Amino acid sequence: MTNQLNDLLPYSIVTATSSSNLDQLDQSFMYTQLLKETILDDEYDHNARKIFTDFCLTRLTENDLQPERLHNFEEHYDNHSSIWWYTKEGFAYSLINKALRTQDTEMMIKMAFFLRDLHEEIKYKHSQVSHTTNITVYRGQGMNIVDVEKLLNNKGGLLSFNSFLSTSIDQQVSFMFADSARENPDLIGILFRMYIDPSISSTPYVSVSDKGQFNEEEEILFSMHTIFRIGEMTEIDDRLWEVNLTLTSDTDSQLKCLTDYIRQEIMSVPGWFRMGILMQKMGKFEKALEIFTTLLQTKLNDDFNVDEFLRTKINVRIGDMHELMGTYTNALDRFDKALEYCQIVLPSDNPFFGVIFSGIAKVYWSMGNYNMALSYLEKVLEIMKSLPSTHPDLALSYNSIAAVHQSMGNYVTALSYSEKALEILEKSLPSTHPDLAINYNNIGMIHQSMGSYVMALSYYKKAIEIMEKSLPTTHPSLALNYNNIGVIHQSMGNYVMALSYYKKAIEIMEKSLSATHPTLALNYNNISMTHQSMGNYAMALSYSEKALEIWEKSLSATHPSLALNYNNISMTHQSMGNYVMALSYSERALEVIEKSLPPTHPDLALNYNNIGMIHDSMGDYAMALSYFEKGLEIMEKSLLPTHPNLAVNYNNVAAVHQSMGNYVMALSFYKKALDIMEKTLPPTHPNLAGNYNNIGTIHQSMGNYVMALPYFERALKIVEKTLPSNHPSFAVYYVCIGETHRSLGNYTTALSYLQKALLIQQKSLPHDHPDLAKTFKCISLVHQSTGNHVLGLSSVEKALEIQQKYITDNDKLLTSSSYNTEAMVECTKYGIEASSQIKSASELTQRLLSTDHLATVSADNGRDEVKNLIKTCSDGISNLENMLQMAQNPSSMNQKWFYGNIISSTEQNEQNQNMLSVLSYMKKAMKTGQNVLSCNESVTTCSDQNNSDTIFSTKDYIMALSYFDKALQIVQRSLPLNDPFLATNYNNLGNQLCQIGEYQEALLYFEKALEIIYRSFSNNHSLLAKTCSNMANALVGSGRYKEAIDYAKRAVETAHCSFEINNSEVEEYENQLKLLEQMME
Repeated sequence: MTNQLNDLLPYSIVTATSSSNLDQLDQSFMYTQLLKETILDDEYDHNARKIFTDFCLTRLTENDLQPERLHNFEEHYDNHSSIWWYTKEGFAYSLINKALRTQDTEMMIKMAFFLRDLHEEIKYKHSQVSHTTNITVYRGQGMNIVDVEKLLNNKGGLLSFNSFLSTSIDQQVSFMFADSARENPDLIGILFRMYIDPSISSTPYVSVSDKGQFNEEEEILFSMHTIFRIGEMTEIDDRLWEVNLTLTSDTDSQLKCLTDYIRQEIMSVPGWFRMGILMQKMGKFEKALEIFTTLLQTKLNDDFNVDEFLRTKINVRIGDMHELMGTYTNALDRFDKALEYCQIVLPSDNPFFGVIFSGIAKVYWSMGNYNMALSYLEKVLEIMKSLPSTHPDLALSYNSIAAVHQSMGNYVTALSYSEKALEILEKSLPSTHPDLAINYNNIGMIHQSMGSYVMALSYYKKAIEIMEKSLPTTHPSLALNYNNIGVIHQSMGNYVMALSYYKKAIEIMEKSLSATHPTLALNYNNISMTHQSMGNYAMALSYSEKALEIWEKSLSATHPSLALNYNNISMTHQSMGNYVMALSYSERALEVIEKSLPPTHPDLALNYNNIGMIHDSMGDYAMALSYFEKGLEIMEKSLLPTHPNLAVNYNNVAAVHQSMGNYVMALSFYKKALDIMEKTLPPTHPNLAGNYNNIGTIHQSMGNYVMALPYFERALKIVEKTLPSNHPSFAVYYVCIGETHRSLGNYTTALSYLQKALLIQQKSLPHDHPDLAKTFKCISLVHQSTGNHVLGLSSVEKALEIQQKYITDNDKLLTSSSYNTEAMVECTKYGIEASSQIKSASELTQRLLSTDHLATVSADNGRDEVKNLIKTCSDGISNLENMLQMAQNPSSMNQKWFYGNIISSTEQNEQNQNMLSVLSYMKKAMKTGQNVLSCNESVTTCSDQNNSDTIFSTKDYIMALSYFDKALQIVQRSLPLNDPFLATNYNNLGNQLCQIGEYQEALLYFEKALEIIYRSFSNNHSLLAKTCSNMANALVGSGRYKEAIDYAKRAVETAHCSFEINNSEVEEYENQLKLLEQMME
């Protein structure tokens, strides 16, 4: 007893929470029972001992074994009974329990001879004694806390000991072991009180004491798989319980049905062949392969023909194992051998051909050769015509056909075949059979491909419920199901949950599959995609590269899984701003897909979509749109109208239209995407946040800032619930909200959001990522709006330094050697300052010309202001000369810049001429100012006269203004016809003309501005409000008051839509309208 009772025996606890599962036993019992039957059915010779000893000698440290005891066991085994070796020689007891507890199949096979001898001896001795009296025996041991809680919560349930069970008649001895178990803080002491009624027991037991039958000190040994009903449980002391058990012959009817079915499948073949099949069903593919390969080296039957046919069946099994292990060439070789033999000895309609053809089809499907797979499956169906319509083999064929159609993107066809299979299996199999779970899993995958995530998840859960009951915990099918559930959670935006399921799958796969198995790569790929969605780009790349390394070794160069991997790597590089690298991987993926999939396959559409996204990021909008439209054409034909992938494509098409200035078209596509997303995704899905952000961006671009802000805030609320606070997506939404507040004039709030964005981007993105450039630009605009030009220019320089890496010219990316960054920044700085100085000089001249100013300015002040005008012109001239010198010097940079914009080589000469013209007009304007100053210095003013008596001629000022007007016109020629900057400039020129009383000409400029605004923006853009207000002023000057009121009203209405209620511009337009209405009263 001392070497037995304190060990942790393998056991199973069956819940008793409902009558439906009261008597259910778990898979560990079922498979161990079948393993026992297989082992006990075989005969073993003396050589088995040596095989066992030699095996144990290779695992001494792992099992704490001593070589001399092993040799003693081998040499003197026949001198003692198996019960003696089990009870007296502790290593045998420990090895058996450990092997059964851990399902160490290899050790159980090596010990098979001993297990058989021990069972047979217990069974024989039990049969030699008359068992008529009820007895009570005891067992003391430790159990972990989780199992104790499960035991205490399942009174009336079942407890099965899945090994040989040692007990004692002596309660005190057993109590001692239960009590001592408490010395381990991780265990709770359990004293089992077991009531035995021999009249209903089917399990043999025997006294192993040297004393008389059932004396007080006797030890009672039960054979494997003793099942008890759990009775009353009492807490004796802290962490010490007594549990009453009653030996029962109860068997779970559902489990019995399943066990009997599987037994029928494997009992019709010889013992070791049966063991190989059992290993296959348990997911021990390498062990099954080892058994099958060993069998081929032995004589299987005395009859030559029978022996040859058994070898053929084994070759088919070996082919199955190679397919499951991902060694596809070896699999085809075995199937070909089997097929060659069968074509000689069997008629062409023999059902066994269906088995071989199915195996070959599965290999071709795994290799991505779908047409070849379908051709073999059609042969299988032809052979199966003679079978009943509910035969399980038909269901397996339907499932295989469904899997191939799913891979080809024919989801409706795939679903119809899977549902046919399910109908057959539900009628012909027990409700917990693993094949049912496989069918549920297949249907789930199809629904997932169709975008029906909730439906898919329900089928996956049905499958996992069966698998966890009927398969070993390390079975690869469990891993596949966990992986599928992970994909669903990933698709629904539950990234943490997705990773937890992927982790479960990986733990199983790394134990049960080879390190180069393609399924392992699939899991790595899925983990990579999840990390990418979470913004962990470095982690995403590492997992993608792991997957790629496996797939490139195990798959053909045109396998669709390789395309999947190339696309994922591409998307990660795109997210990191490595567009050239991203494009190369997407193009590799496209090459694979075009060779391996039909032209209407959804994966081809996804690939077009990915390439389009890269071109979009590179600013090549026409090329991006062409790829998006290719993808959309396929998706609209092959997917349901509510498929989430359609929403992604609509979003991408919208984004390109937005970049091209087609805002109305962009908004329509964004709304199409939103309609799908709101129907198919949970309300906190990150993709919804992205769509809200996109719609907000459109409203922002159209000047609907008040409308844009709520969309950005809705997006932000979603990511706050679903993503870590340092995720790059936060930066995107902070930038959008910051930009909107800037447009609304809320500069402090705007800067706060933009700085939050910059902090996240600097931590999570490469230092030269394009998104950083965008944020620096936005920050510079805020600083410019608040008059902080030094900080503004600093931010612009940082943005330009990054942007130089991503600029396109003639549809090609410039390399870093194409131009000099320092020169570019310096030239741009000159351009920005010169442009600012032209504008300042123009505004100063306007002010000097205004009637109110001329009426109040003093001579001294007038001279000072003219001096300021001359100084501004001088600075502008200096900057223009520097800029022109750099632009004309090919050694400084290859790409020319004009006022901060890239100029292509074809426009270089024209723009150089433009700069020379601007320089000329600026010099003329400065000379005019100097003439004015010179003339007025000769005028003597009277000290007793008011300063207002000093009269300045406006002729020279008007001439200066014309020069600035010409300079601005040249700047405008470098912009597109509908550029918002032109509308702004037309407004500025119109205001200048109003200042000197040229109202009719001013109206022409305001009308030009309105034409651009109506063409480029919405009807509630802030620039529209400003232009309408300017129109109202010009119409008042022209005496057209009624029309002026109409435009003033339009300005107020537009401002209410564009700004917050208390905005200063809204008040300005309202005051203008009130004043005009008062004038008309």
